[in-house]
Amino acid sequence: MAGLAPLIAVAASMAASMVESATVPLGAVRGAEPVALAQRILPPETAARIEGGLVRRQWLPGQSYFIRFDERPSVHSDGLCRRTSHVASAGAPRVGEEAADDTPLALTPFQTVVFYAPTYPNLASDAGCLSEGGWIGAPERELEPTLRMLDRLTRAMARAAGPDELGFALSCRSEKPEDCADPRRALADLPLDRLLGVRLKNTVYQEEPTEGRVRVRKMQPVVDDRWPEAEVHFDSTPPDGQSWIVVLKGIDRLEAVEIRRTLVIRH
Repeated sequence: MAGLAPLIAVAASMAASMVESATVPLGAVRGAEPVALAQRILPPETAARIEGGLVRRQWLPGQSYFIRFDERPSVHSDGLCRRTSHVASAGAPRVGEEAADDTPLALTPFQTVVFYAPTYPNLASDAGCLSEGGWIGAPERELEPTLRMLDRLTRAMARAAGPDELGFALSCRSEKPEDCADPRRALADLPLDRLLGVRLKNTVYQEEPTEGRVRVRKMQPVVDDRWPEAEVHFDSTPPDGQSWIVVLKGIDRLEAVEIRRTLVIRH
């Protein structure tokens, strides 16, 4: 099973460190605006390409921050935008809330990460990519099947929005009956701007010869990146703060879609 990586999914290998110093003052990070911070800690040629990002306190002991600097996004394909980002963390685990601004935070080397965002129901455009949400990535070895599963999802959403037969089984579960009163509409209206990630799952097993009451099942290898299942996760949405989770089933074609709405606690 591939990791979901709710906060970031890395699609590129570790790059060389982009910082001259291995530390950064707490005052420069606490409440920082990403573009201004990038000017301070990235090499000038890289900092000049930064147009946004995120600096966020992490749920870890002491003072710990997640840092992401975003370059300008662009069109990857008809239905996908692509964005290069640079991510790192900075922290001092043994200092408290009253730490002075000059407290040094250890800064990890930056990684170069590639994210993708679906634009369904619109075609991707450079202007539109600037306002897209739902950016996800994947380990490089799983990038192609992940994007293929994402395309499979948007095609299923389009099918559900139309009048024709779906061509795949569809089920919907929720503690609130109104969420699944119309399963096709629930699928068609999934909030792609709240997309968090795609988890590839291998669910193919083979029964081995058994003796007595012992039952042996061995997972079979994934062949040619043809994953049999994917679990798509979305962030919480109004009105109840719950989240959609969608399971796509089928190796060479989409055979079934299972959607459920549930409460997910994330930190």
